[in-house]
Amino acid sequence: GSGYVADSVNHRIQKFESNGNFITKWGSYGTGDGQFYYPYGIAVGSDGFARISYIADLSLKFVRCTNADCSTKNITVLDSASGEGINEVTSLALGSDGFARISYYHDKNDDLKLIRCLNDDCTSRNTTIVDGASNTGDASSLAMGLDGLPRIAYLDDTNNYLRFARCTNADCTAKNLTTVDSSGIVGEPHISLAIGADGFGRISYYEDGTSDDLKFARCTNDDCTTRVITAV
Repeated sequence: GSGYVADSVNHRIQKFESNGNFITKWGSYGTGDGQFYYPYGIAVGSDGFARISYIADLSLKFVRCTNADCSTKNITVLDSASGEGINEVTSLALGSDGFARISYYHDKNDDLKLIRCLNDDCTSRNTTIVDGASNTGDASSLAMGLDGLPRIAYLDDTNNYLRFARCTNADCTAKNLTTVDSSGIVGEPHISLAIGADGFGRISYYEDGTSDDLKFARCTNDDCTTRVITAV
């Protein structure tokens, strides 16, 4: 087997064998064909080819690779805005239907949004504001729960709080929102979310304070209203 890595610092995608040996890479900084601007979201479809979400030209874009090296692909613009536009971290996971779910921060409107793709190339999709509080939704990380519904960890930029959203329907028009860490020193863009065998969230994040710690939150219920937080 093989795996893909979104190398956001170098604006490219890398492919590795399961033993870690490098296979190939593609992409560079820019807005042209085959170029990226801080790609963050990546997943592999049932066809073995990558799906990528990224930001370019102040727009959120989605790539469905149609071969292993992504030298052929379909690109769809999912959302765009003038001014500050969309210019932050995006996260991607695949649903049980094989279609992408994408979380991202809309800079112009200062909110967390979720896209549920309704076909392979995401030319048909539903878009929902998950958290519309001012300046909330940056550095999001998305994972699919055992119930097939999205979970999102993200930053409340106004207060520097770590927040968690559990969607209770497919488009996340219904959801439960929780503040996981209110110490006020959660740093960006270092937030990552995974789901444990118990179905509860596991969140790693950076404490941007005097300690500069890597922290870990183990949610002990669905909404992460109870959790254990550790400085790793």
